[in-house]
Amino acid sequence: MLFIIKKIFIYIKLFFFLIKKHKLYSYFIKFNKNIGPEKLEIEHKRFTLNLIGIPFDNKELESFCLSNTIFPNFNDYIIQSLYKYIDIFLIKNVCGFLNSHIIGELFIGVDDFGNVKGIPFLGKFPKDFFYRYIVKELYLKTNSSELISTIIEKINISFLNVSKLPVINQHNNIHPNMKEYLLDQYKYKEVLLKYTKKFNKWKSEKAIWTKAIILLVNCKNTRTIINKYVEHNNPNNKNMIKLFKSNFVFKDKSHLELLKIRGNKNNPYHWIMECKDFMCKEIDKKRPPKPIELIKSPFIKSSSHPRHLINNLELISYWKKNYDINLIVIKISIKENINKAIYSYKGMIHERCINENKEPYVKNKKI
Repeated sequence: MLFIIKKIFIYIKLFFFLIKKHKLYSYFIKFNKNIGPEKLEIEHKRFTLNLIGIPFDNKELESFCLSNTIFPNFNDYIIQSLYKYIDIFLIKNVCGFLNSHIIGELFIGVDDFGNVKGIPFLGKFPKDFFYRYIVKELYLKTNSSELISTIIEKINISFLNVSKLPVINQHNNIHPNMKEYLLDQYKYKEVLLKYTKKFNKWKSEKAIWTKAIILLVNCKNTRTIINKYVEHNNPNNKNMIKLFKSNFVFKDKSHLELLKIRGNKNNPYHWIMECKDFMCKEIDKKRPPKPIELIKSPFIKSSSHPRHLINNLELISYWKKNYDINLIVIKISIKENINKAIYSYKGMIHERCINENKEPYVKNKKI
């Protein structure tokens, strides 16, 4: 009963908090501006689509990159990815700041080095919606050691408009990484084509001698080779040589029958099998090696460029030329945890620490 009353109390308090007039701080911050490195009181998270991925193959991604086209359902993927960031990073880090009694700031849309990248959105970014969503997630999904201590009273949420994206020259319409990708791809395909021709020729030759022995011995071309093999390796057996030179049609035999025959040099099937094995080994020796230009080709690395450029939203400046695309940075300011309440999320207590290299991280421990 007490649990139900507590839940009702929480929902009522949240309802009144959300209907209160709130101010969304919206001011401008320059794209690629460096706002300083991460430290104990500052956490950055670059926004990408890597947490959800996008269901396009490499050919489609290549087309998007070369035409600077935004892929279908762009905003839906941005929203789904932002949900993930809030669930995986935001709540955990806010709890970490409060549990470690650190007055700090968390930015979503800034890389680890402090460069402003932003969260892209076609048209107007839904600030009000995400303000309410972040508040709701923090309020309902975190547990406090004190009933009266609510996490939302200890944070401020700001939405920073990112401006002054670099202007892309009209003649420079392809991302440098894509130019490198296309050049590497051309060189790679050129070498690959030559190698493929050699390999397919070898493969065709090998395929002839991997057929069933009945097909080999009753085929004129391969039978001539078998006869020469017998002449060379069993020259005294004139009857065997004569048999292979004749038009005699060999009948098929089962696998068990052939196993019993193998090793019996007086049986013609032994020589067919032995010649087949010999020819397969000889052909294997001729297998064309993969050119070092393919193994160490820069294209192996650059082949991931289209997916990397799309998932990491590297084409924002190029998209901006053709689309009404806006960039936002979400800033969460964490106030002082005066009453020392402990906040947990998904059964874990998070604490913000710094390692021996003076890099901040979040330590997790079970309740």
